[in-house]
Amino acid sequence: QSCPLVELFCFSPRNRNFFFLATTTMSAADVLRDCLAGSEAAFPATLEPLRSKALEARAHLYARFQLACQCAAQRIADDFVKEQLRFVADNASAAQTELRLNALFSLGVLLFDRGDNDEALREGVALMKAVALFDGKQVRRMQAAADLLPAQDLVLSAQFNIGRAYFDGFGVEINHSEAEQWWTRAAHDGRKDGSSDAQYFLGKLHATERRIDPSNPLDLTKPNYAEAASWYLAAAKNGNADAMTAIALLFKSGLGIKQSNDDCLKWLKKAVENGEISAQAHLMKHYFDIKLYNKASELAQRLASADPEVTEDVKQCLETDDRQARAEGCYYFAVCLEKGKGSCAVNPDAAVAFYKKAAQYDAGVVDHLRKTLRL
Repeated sequence: QSCPLVELFCFSPRNRNFFFLATTTMSAADVLRDCLAGSEAAFPATLEPLRSKALEARAHLYARFQLACQCAAQRIADDFVKEQLRFVADNASAAQTELRLNALFSLGVLLFDRGDNDEALREGVALMKAVALFDGKQVRRMQAAADLLPAQDLVLSAQFNIGRAYFDGFGVEINHSEAEQWWTRAAHDGRKDGSSDAQYFLGKLHATERRIDPSNPLDLTKPNYAEAASWYLAAAKNGNADAMTAIALLFKSGLGIKQSNDDCLKWLKKAVENGEISAQAHLMKHYFDIKLYNKASELAQRLASADPEVTEDVKQCLETDDRQARAEGCYYFAVCLEKGKGSCAVNPDAAVAFYKKAAQYDAGVVDHLRKTLRL
């Protein structure tokens, strides 16, 4: 269950897991010894260099924050990590506001990522709100702590995360109006200084039916594809790969925007260049339809080879669209192997293996393709 929460709440402006952003240089580590004094938690030998100079570390908030991030990255001593992050947040001075916001955001991520009860999720939302309400542009950077995320980036990420919490009901009741308000704050009218994740999800919100009254699940709005296209296009121009795929599909269908096959292909190719999985499947199918089998088979093989084995853990850590795209890739690659299409030599045994792999990803996709795919 942790995989979706990591994805939802570990969004960072640099698209990396937040906890891996702390520096690991020995110069920083030298002051960290015995920040753990009094803790009975067992730590691996790799963290022993972080436990020298007890007296300095006890008063060194930045050292505490760094050690907490090191421990969190190795998924050890969660209680100790929470204790240190709370201490940093509670004791940071006005000149250390950036450090305080980093500690609050990290603690919020930890509670969402590893919280095992509703109380932890509610506290995670409260911490995100504490960060989201800051005017990040007014917070001065800490020169001696260059690895901290800038306050404004944290504010945007927190605002996005709160919107996602209201959208999916993590720590709060589902409320799509609240989600829209928080995402709108983070989106900055589609500008480059806004959150492209928020811009994308605003597009997604307008492209689907959504609840008006949280207490009435049948009270739904109709999709507004023109509004969705506007947000998708803004997010795509700001580098969001999911939005590139979404606007490509609207260009293909003509929903909310003038139909254009050229624009569809342009954005699909950009999404593929940015590693978007479902875009690879859409582009693969396009090439297959127009009989460019070499290009189609290359994309199919890339999708089909992404995971050596299709375990339950693998499937749980994939979004539905991505899992279906992998299934389609396996199926189309199997067809290429069976028929000798593109760069594939005929290989019946390998074809059978990839048909089976496609079904492991999503049996429904396989059943649909068996009925609809025409060669």
